[in-house]
Amino acid sequence: MLFLCFRVCGATISMNSKKFFRRISRRPFILNKYEKHYCEHKEFAAKNFNMPTPKLTSKQLEIAKDILSRIRGEILKVTGDDQDFLFALRRKIAKELIYDERGKPMHRKKLKEKMWKKQKGACAICKRQLSSNYTVLDRFSAPDGYKEENVQLICEKCDRNIQQNRKYS
Repeated sequence: MLFLCFRVCGATISMNSKKFFRRISRRPFILNKYEKHYCEHKEFAAKNFNMPTPKLTSKQLEIAKDILSRIRGEILKVTGDDQDFLFALRRKIAKELIYDERGKPMHRKKLKEKMWKKQKGACAICKRQLSSNYTVLDRFSAPDGYKEENVQLICEKCDRNIQQNRKYS
């Protein structure tokens, strides 16, 4: 299992490694699981690299099913036999729920522009110049959302590597 701190120093903490080393110019640290990582800025900033999707417990799943059942009933009651209204209402509710999790597209666009300026157009991981057509706002912790302190702007290659390490691809 890997842990990362890209907030300031780009450190990597590996649960499997028993060694601590530092590469040149703010490259990754590797620590064993008993050591704590304190960046040069003295802030513990390690984040779980695998970022697994949180799983609901059986009780939480039952709660979710109950909520969905009530919402579906309310939607059918409001829309009646109007299939177009039913379709549009479902899409609107789904879109708004996604916004609750990810924020609205304009918010993410502004955050991306801010991070571009903050990182001076360089990938937060490999430090190469970012392409204008493929940049990714990568969250350190998905539940913490798209906030400046929880994201980094990365290039396509680093995004693919992270997704592969997180077992998303």
